[in-house]
Amino acid sequence: MWCKHCKTVVPKGANKCPVCGAAIKNGKRGTYILLAVVLLAIIAGAVYLYFRAEEGKLTPPEPAEPVSSDTGLNPVDSALPTASPAAAALNEDPIADIPDVSPATEAQDDGQLGFDELREMALFDPGPDADPLFTALGILAEAVPGEVGYVTNKGYLYNYNAGGYVTAASVIESQGLDPRIMGFIPGKAGLLMLKGSDIQGILGLEGQEGEQQASEMFIAAICETRDGVAFAGPDGAAALSVNDINAVLRRYDTSHGTITRPGGEDQVYAEITRLAGDSFPSAFGYDIRYAAADEKYAVAVMTERSQGTLRTFVLTYTDKWETALSGLEYAENIPVFVNIHLADLDLNLLPGFDIKTVAYDPADEAAAEAGRLGAVLSFVSVSGGYAYAITENGDRYLGFREDGGWVPVPVADYREAEALLTERGAADKAYILLQE
Repeated sequence: MWCKHCKTVVPKGANKCPVCGAAIKNGKRGTYILLAVVLLAIIAGAVYLYFRAEEGKLTPPEPAEPVSSDTGLNPVDSALPTASPAAAALNEDPIADIPDVSPATEAQDDGQLGFDELREMALFDPGPDADPLFTALGILAEAVPGEVGYVTNKGYLYNYNAGGYVTAASVIESQGLDPRIMGFIPGKAGLLMLKGSDIQGILGLEGQEGEQQASEMFIAAICETRDGVAFAGPDGAAALSVNDINAVLRRYDTSHGTITRPGGEDQVYAEITRLAGDSFPSAFGYDIRYAAADEKYAVAVMTERSQGTLRTFVLTYTDKWETALSGLEYAENIPVFVNIHLADLDLNLLPGFDIKTVAYDPADEAAAEAGRLGAVLSFVSVSGGYAYAITENGDRYLGFREDGGWVPVPVADYREAEALLTERGAADKAYILLQE
């Protein structure tokens, strides 16, 4: 049974709590009154947990419904409520869910990991007065393997290349950690990827020298406890409230309205063209090959008309559209590059094709084929056996090579052409299209 004063487990038959000394009533006297009190407590507890789960949980905000892409972030995987490390713990008994994790000097007889063994697992020095929970979380964060493709998705560590969140369980398995480390962690642990400036703020290290640089991204681990949230990252650990950690995670919220594909009648479309001309003046103008926008960000891939020179931009909107990033094609890893600079940008805005593979073929043969069919082209783009053409009459065609010639397929617009490319397994050639 539990001591109602300090919530300590009391041995059966004891007359007082061994920790706080409070009297323990064991008789049957007042049984019906006790049952009524317990029933009211259960109802009150259920109401409390419901509102706490709704208002205080560590799950990031619900995302807007994104457009489909091949990044793995959408549409289901981008929603964190079921993946949040603390969501389940909020709906469980906050006392019964916490195991006995008192420090031990040697391994327990029942197979539990001793605290000395835990300390030996750490690559860092936990210190003489280390807390076992913070030590275990620090080990988890430190053990995350270094891989290309890590991004922060609403504050949580996400492997963009693999298309999934990096979990405590996956780190323990992949790095060969003793799974008994989880005996020191109440509930479930979660891995975060935060800017150094945010970690400095959490640890109270603003303006101080530390391992984490303000503009770089670092991995940390969290766990919800009875008293709030335990946080461990580079340069230290801290006990936080749920509101504290949610205030940090909100800075990584990628929900900025529904993602759309703007056309020539939309303001953002005109702004993309204008800003491209301001940054890279051209006598020929630009063709927009891909553009997507929500209410805060827009991503555009375009080529200089008649020259084929590739230009890429990320725009941001406050009271007007402005260039936030450009030259994405030069980045070693585009999603990671964008994520480091604009951590709250929804990566579903990026195109389904790899910007770094964009390459166009001469269009002379396709234009000549159109001429033989009696059509005069106002636009044509060719790559890897696929062509997209628009005639002076406004007819649109997606062409593909077959038996040494071109087979034109009439399409209503670039969207139908894009769907046809995907159907034929050539979605990576969508950069030949002209988004109008």
